[in-house]
Amino acid sequence: MGFIGSVPPEARAILVDLLSKVGTSRKIYVGCSGNFTIDRVLSGLGYKVHSNDVSLYSKLIADIILNQDTELKCNDPTYNSVFLKWPKDSKYRKLVEVMYVLKTSKFRPCENDFQREFWESYLEKGDEFYERTIKKFETGGVFDFKIESFYFGDFLNHIQNCDGVRFLFAPTYKGGYEKMYKTVEEVFEYEKATYSIFDSKNAEKTYLNLLETGESVIYSDFDFPELETYKKGVVRYSNKKDIALYTSLKTSKTYFFSNSPETENSTLKIIPSDFQFSEDVKIEIAKVTSDLIFHYKHIFMSSKVNYSDKEDFGIAFLVDGKVFGFAGFKKFMSNMDSMFVSSDFVVKSGERRLSKLLIMLLLSKEVKHLLRSHYLHAYRGVKTSVYTEHPVSMKYRGVYELTERKKGKLVYSQEFTNAFIGEIFKTWFKTKRK
Repeated sequence: MGFIGSVPPEARAILVDLLSKVGTSRKIYVGCSGNFTIDRVLSGLGYKVHSNDVSLYSKLIADIILNQDTELKCNDPTYNSVFLKWPKDSKYRKLVEVMYVLKTSKFRPCENDFQREFWESYLEKGDEFYERTIKKFETGGVFDFKIESFYFGDFLNHIQNCDGVRFLFAPTYKGGYEKMYKTVEEVFEYEKATYSIFDSKNAEKTYLNLLETGESVIYSDFDFPELETYKKGVVRYSNKKDIALYTSLKTSKTYFFSNSPETENSTLKIIPSDFQFSEDVKIEIAKVTSDLIFHYKHIFMSSKVNYSDKEDFGIAFLVDGKVFGFAGFKKFMSNMDSMFVSSDFVVKSGERRLSKLLIMLLLSKEVKHLLRSHYLHAYRGVKTSVYTEHPVSMKYRGVYELTERKKGKLVYSQEFTNAFIGEIFKTWFKTKRK
């Protein structure tokens, strides 16, 4: 979280209240700006913000805001073949190139069919990626904020001897930038920032020096007993690491934030392995996050196919309030008629033909309306890819139509029905008993 500068909303709210006593005439020096979450908030409140990072991604955002330009050359012939098709007159172009590489780098090795599928799709739809991103930049007010300056280098050089308030949410694991931006470093030639690797697990001495020598606000998802004197708050989560607030600003307040039950994602209950369906069970669907799909995918899907990009969102399929399966959706792989189902899987149970039930339910009126509501587009049906050397997939056979066959891959699609979930379940249940 910290290494791309994404300070969560609760921590942002605490920071804004803490700085409200400082006055907007003060300069704020942000270390590790990342995607400029904090910079944007503080600039909007009237503070003079001086930003910093070592990633090319952040540097190009700063270039757009400060009307500067970084020399950049792509040395990868495959990426270059995509970029050469893009217009050259946009001030956003270089940033979009880096975003495209970051988005596709995990598929670039093409070590399995799933990686190859997404890699080829992104290469084919490079123009669409560019146009969609540019439209978002031009109409969404993405860069509608100010910064006074940007330091492209080590955050300690930026904030140690500054003449203002220092804010830091440093990299949360050692070498974070290197892992995330390795492909960017390989693909692009540019004048790189110089910096030392920062180990946030052993940062107490560095943080103590910053707190003792100036006005500092430091967030960390490590709790350091040595800094207890400066600890003024904590943001507590049930599903991820707590964030501690350390500050040398004068304040009589202490801050404590804990997710209320209403704002937490409820923990889904999975059906037991010996669950058996009866004719009068209640079948429902529930919209879930891509992170949740990603989590359960690694538990219930085969290791051969669970390497994938995160979906846009997902659907959980429930029987009597407990989950028996999931499906995830990816607009980028879709066309105007069919929404792409990037994953569909059921939990381990003693129930026969459960996968068949799930793919039948995907054609229901409820799923159709949910997809229309989410994407604001009336898809006529769904499609999916199956990676197999067999001529057909027994899972989809009889429910979906085989619309494309390639070496090692089958594409199945089907239009939505006019049936509700309950009706589809009854059909499946009658078939199951035969």
